[in-house]
Amino acid sequence: MKARHAGLGWLGRLALPLMMTGLIGITVFPARAVENETRRWSLELFDGFAGLGLGDFNLLAESDQGLREFLYDDFLEDLAARGEILSWEARADQDFPRLRWSLPFGARLRFQVRDGLSLSLGYRRLARENSSDPSFSYTRNSGRDFSQTEEIVYQEYALSVAGSIPQIGIHVRLVRWGDFGIEIYTVGGPLYAECRFVRDRIYNWSETWQGSTYTVFESRDRLEEEGDGVGVALEAGLRLNLVLSGRLSGFMESGWASQVVGSISGPGRETILGDTASWEGEWEIRREVVTTTWGEYEYLYPSNLQPRPSTTMSQSDFRLDLSGFQLRLGLAFRF
Repeated sequence: MKARHAGLGWLGRLALPLMMTGLIGITVFPARAVENETRRWSLELFDGFAGLGLGDFNLLAESDQGLREFLYDDFLEDLAARGEILSWEARADQDFPRLRWSLPFGARLRFQVRDGLSLSLGYRRLARENSSDPSFSYTRNSGRDFSQTEEIVYQEYALSVAGSIPQIGIHVRLVRWGDFGIEIYTVGGPLYAECRFVRDRIYNWSETWQGSTYTVFESRDRLEEEGDGVGVALEAGLRLNLVLSGRLSGFMESGWASQVVGSISGPGRETILGDTASWEGEWEIRREVVTTTWGEYEYLYPSNLQPRPSTTMSQSDFRLDLSGFQLRLGLAFRF
């Protein structure tokens, strides 16, 4: 997927926090000689853990879960309550996956402007996929050795996101005790992000009478939706430094990152009973209401399906939100 090019808008949103961090550094550390003029540059490599605030994207799994329970559990409970079946039973293997975290990595080149104040240029990459193959079956017993079973087997159910973030940053040391130091930092830049959803499932209806089972109906459908876009990433946090040798240091950073893409679009494909349809569309949050004899169920889900289904009641903007808590460890090589 090709990401769209960002304009200058993200620079304006980064200017204020970067200027404030720089002002702290200039105020706290007035110009004086750098302690080691020959080693003002450092190369940093890091890896870590990051939370993902994918509320909109995770609606895919939440809506599929809720809709299944309404169409099957609630329906069979209603049939049993009205005496139309003697009993029913359900079997579930695995849940629909969600995305909660990622393991980003990256590199950073830092330049020490003055003692206690540094500027940096870096790159950070995150990617996360969570997939499973859940299956569900519901059996209704009507008595006289007769039962009906509906089974849904997912060959693939996967959500994935990825993001690339070139960054500029300002780093201000607050205190230092020997080889140990504490600093604050602000880094930010454009966020080039993408997402993908795949749902491949087989539906089977079978009936059992006097010990013999036969298939009444079987179908298969596969849905793939992709999207990409450009947003802004901004992170602020605290860093602990420890000198390991003359040129080598270790560090730990902890902070919060706002990483949001407000507009996502891309291709989609759906195959039902061998017939395939393709489209290109903008992702949005859609609201649908299912009305039945046993109740009404309203749910939200993200999609770029085109044309928009006639059952859609309303729609709103979709945000690919990769924001969250950041924790990473790294090594810095001075030269």
